[in-house]
This record gives sequence, C-alpha cells and structure tokens, in this order.
Amino acid sequence: MKASNEWQQCFGRAAGSQGGGSDSNDKDAAKPPSAAAVKVIEIDDSSDSDEKPTAAVGTNEPIYLDASSENSAEAPTNDNVNAPATLLPKANRGKRQKQRKEKKTRQGKKRRKNAAAQVFKVDSSDPFLASGRSVHFVVRGKPRPQYRDKPGLNWTRYNPSKRLQSQFCNLAVEQCLTHVGQVPNFGSNALLKVEVHFRFPMPKTGLLKNTADIDNLSKFILDACNGTFYGDDGQVVTLLADKGYDESYGGEGYTLLKIELAA
Repeated sequence: MKASNEWQQCFGRAAGSQGGGSDSNDKDAAKPPSAAAVKVIEIDDSSDSDEKPTAAVGTNEPIYLDASSENSAEAPTNDNVNAPATLLPKANRGKRQKQRKEKKTRQGKKRRKNAAAQVFKVDSSDPFLASGRSVHFVVRGKPRPQYRDKPGLNWTRYNPSKRLQSQFCNLAVEQCLTHVGQVPNFGSNALLKVEVHFRFPMPKTGLLKNTADIDNLSKFILDACNGTFYGDDGQVVTLLADKGYDESYGGEGYTLLKIELAA
C-alpha cells in the first residue's frame, strides 16, 4: 500500500507539473504582442537614387514606392503622341500672307520706278543729218532688245517693250525738230535701206557675247520707228547692223540709226 501511494504521489506531481506548464503557455500565446516587439524592416534596392523605396511591416500605414530610378529614366517617353493639335493665333497665321503681300508691293514699286526712269537721252552735240532721201541721228543709252509678247488679261497679249520703244521714238522726233524743225517721213510705199550701229557700255570684265542678240536689237528699232519715219517696217528691204562697245560717246552706250531710200 505504501508503494502504491508513493507511485500515485509521484504520478500526480508529474501530471500537475505538466498541466500547469500547458496552461501558462496557452495564456502567453493568447496575449497580444506589445509595441516593443514590432520590428521595422528596411528594404534597400541598392539604387543610386537619393530616395530609396522602404516598406514597413507590422503597421497600418500605406507603403509608397518611388519609381524614379535610372531604369525608368532610360525608358523612352513621348508626351506628344496623343497631344491635341493647337492652332496658332490669328496674328501668326496671317504673318506669311502679310509678308507675301509686302514683297509684291515692293516689286510693284520697283517696276513702276524702272518704268518711269529715262533710259534713253539725246545731246545737241551729237551728229544729225536729214534730207529728202535720208535721215541720220544718234540716241544715247544702252541698246535694248525686243522682247516677246506676254499674255495679259482676258486672253490678250501685250508688248513689254512698248514703253521703251515710245521713249526712243520720241527722242528721235525731238532730234529732228531741234535741227530741221520737221520729221522726215518716207511714206508707206517707198522701199527703204536701214543701217544701225549698236554700242554697249564698256564692261569691267567679260566679252561681247553677254549682250543681247543682234536680231532682237534690230527688231526693237524697226518697230519703234513704225508710223513715224515710214508706214511699216515691212518696207525695209536692206538691213545692215552691227554691235560693239561705246568708245566715242562717253561710254554709256548709244544707237546710231540711218534710214534712206533703197533706190
């Protein structure tokens, strides 16, 4: 009996120690963790940026990650892919049209200035000869060629050399009135012989090949004298023409014209 009692006491003591230990462990596990037990873990991505992404574990605060790294900077971006088109202000839109209008205005003023300029002139000291069979005079100025007719308004064409031809003819008439008081006219049926010498200003460099064609120069003179010294240039049966440099009348260039009866 004594042995059995001792065995029960030992067994009870061991069972009591085991039961007490299990209760204490359950109570410790049920307790909530204290604030001191919370640990903050820092995540280092080993990037070169100043601001490194961090994450807090065990807190209720949101986690913010900074994506401004070298990899994101190297990625190609295009902000204008879906950007809406923007129109220029009205003042800028009309700037080009305004510049074109100003350019045309300047060109028009330049043409009018050139048209008003006196290309030809005469001098009382220049040789002049007039008789019943011929007329001989000099008009100073650079010889001009006859240009082709150009298209005008309403399907018409105009002569671009008409102004200069009128200027040449008026000076020839002035020469005649100054020396003999009248303008010789050979009528509209006489056959005529025309001799004309074209002299250009002396160039600094270059040759005579840079001047106008001699046939166009002659056409300019023959058309200019229509209706003044003869009825039509179709009456001319003989034409002698040459061109060169002015070495006699100041170097400005001149045209020496001689009209006479062919027979």
